[in-house]
Amino acid sequence: MCRHSSFELTDDMGYSDNKHIVFSAYSAGELALQRLRFSTYWRVLGVYRNCFYCQDEEGDIICIGTDRIDRGPFTINGAGFGPLLTPLLSTGTILQSCGGNLYFRDTSCCIATGGAEAWDATFPVHPEPLITLEEDSDLLSRLAQQSAPEESLGQLIAEIFNFGPRSSKESPFLPQLLHKRVREVIRRLREEKDVKNQAVTAVLVNHLSGLIGAGYGLTPSGDDFCCGIILGIARVHDPAVAQSLAVALSLEGGGRTTSISLAFLRSLAKSRVSETQDVLLRHFGNSGAVDMQRILLETASHGSTSGWDMLAGFAFGIDLFRQRCAAGDLHYEHGCVC
Repeated sequence: MCRHSSFELTDDMGYSDNKHIVFSAYSAGELALQRLRFSTYWRVLGVYRNCFYCQDEEGDIICIGTDRIDRGPFTINGAGFGPLLTPLLSTGTILQSCGGNLYFRDTSCCIATGGAEAWDATFPVHPEPLITLEEDSDLLSRLAQQSAPEESLGQLIAEIFNFGPRSSKESPFLPQLLHKRVREVIRRLREEKDVKNQAVTAVLVNHLSGLIGAGYGLTPSGDDFCCGIILGIARVHDPAVAQSLAVALSLEGGGRTTSISLAFLRSLAKSRVSETQDVLLRHFGNSGAVDMQRILLETASHGSTSGWDMLAGFAFGIDLFRQRCAAGDLHYEHGCVC
């Protein structure tokens, strides 16, 4: 059992009990709150400019960050967390979880989540009608042609939507190999003619599982692409199919990808989404007066290439089911404007 003194509010930074400086979280993901209730010790996996990741004894992940990162399913946000991210933390630092608070074993700091607003956004059960799908797809294609890094899968977006020729930019050799691999997956999925509604998850997993763990970084490009497909399916087809695909891919990802990437897949397996993903799902295809360009560029800005990689998958998830609608497949019409 852990024992700590009660706290009194002292200033805008948080609380103090004369032993700890306590930083107050203003937002905490529902999955993060669940994990804090059931885990005692957390080890810091990595420290970055605006956040750090921790892993518990069961392998679950939470992300603790400033207000410069998204609210999300397993993210804890606080405006005053910045001072924690450089001088007080390093990989391997141990935190103790008790009563919704995280205590830093070797420092006098604590993060309190008691007053945080729970972030619990999920796939929309009844997505908005697809009124501006073609216009928003065209916009995404043009932005990708203009701004997607050469090494990112965003270079494939115009090709996926058939809005323009393949990019003439020469990407480095290894990204070329990844692009070729993704193109082959896209080709094979488009050639599937006998997909029935009840079998769509199995067919998708059969083709997409080979992309899990493909690429580099905290979240490999192949994983980001798969996450995007899940979101695209949730938007234009069926959130239940999207969730079942996320469950299957998260099981495939065990031991094949990074812990952090697996955490994102597991969140989608529970239909939980981040702030940026929530905005994208609510407005893409029904943007109206919303500034869709700003939404897409904010989504694309995540990570080094992660945002563009995810948007490439999102584009394919949308286009795959849009094409099936155009072909008159009644199994898919309820999710599209045909």
